[in-house]
Amino acid sequence: MATEKPEKKSEGQETKKSKNKLIIIIIAIVVLLASAAGSYYFFVIKAHSSKETKKEEPKPEISTFELGSIVVNLADQGHFLRVSPVLEYEKDEKMAEEVKTRKSEIIDQVITILRKKSVENCSKSLESIKEEIIAAANKSMEEPVFKRLYFVELLVQ
Repeated sequence: MATEKPEKKSEGQETKKSKNKLIIIIIAIVVLLASAAGSYYFFVIKAHSSKETKKEEPKPEISTFELGSIVVNLADQGHFLRVSPVLEYEKDEKMAEEVKTRKSEIIDQVITILRKKSVENCSKSLESIKEEIIAAANKSMEEPVFKRLYFVELLVQ
């Protein structure tokens, strides 16, 4: 009889130990599944949604309009300026036709602006001259279309 009691205690301890091990295994499986689900959400779903937002912003097509070579006398006597301005705008068939029809008006405004400038103005404040020409060219259009101006040729003498 004395030997039977220790066996019963060992069976009771064994069942408690197996229940503890089972609980630990279940907790480990739950933690593992939760981390797998979080990783899937972060790497697959969130990355996929950020790619979709980037695709939604298409860049507009750009078109340019060359005004040709323009030679003007500057405000200080004996100096002249030769430029070849190119205006940039968003590509649109209607705007392209309007730009072509108003080319002479735009060239006239460019000449008027540049004739008022001195050699010092042309060498120091080229960006402000570009902004002034863009503003004048946009005024001649039905709606502002020109975004940038480039000088492909610039000679001050």
